[in-house]
Amino acid sequence: NALLCFNRAWQIDPTFSYATVLAGHEHVANDDLDNALKSFRSALKWHPRMYNAWFGLGQVYFKQERFSVALSHFLKAREVHPHSSVIACHLAMTYLELQHNKVASDLLQESVVADPANPLARLKYAIALARRGERPAALRELEAAR
Repeated sequence: NALLCFNRAWQIDPTFSYATVLAGHEHVANDDLDNALKSFRSALKWHPRMYNAWFGLGQVYFKQERFSVALSHFLKAREVHPHSSVIACHLAMTYLELQHNKVASDLLQESVVADPANPLARLKYAIALARRGERPAALRELEAAR
């Protein structure tokens, strides 16, 4: 069990934030959002610039549909790791939920350019383009995502 291994690593060295972050992502995958929050916050206590902990907090708040709070955490993750196409994609998905379609579209385009093989970015980019009325471009993105 992954959580047992991550917890054991934390017991050996409570400052080993990476194990705590991995435990947090495992909690997110299991929809145990309260423990995910605890894990990510614990990691940030030791390493406040750990982008994957900020990203994890954003994921939790996104799942809770607290999009403004998720946005602030994804922005912090992007501040620490500005070239991540995954962070850009999730940041854009949050902007889509907040109805900031142009900002979301620009971020998704950036994400697709940075990582053309990322099907999630292409799918979300197609959705953003469709919301902006750019249906032919949206269709091209969907076809490219196959």
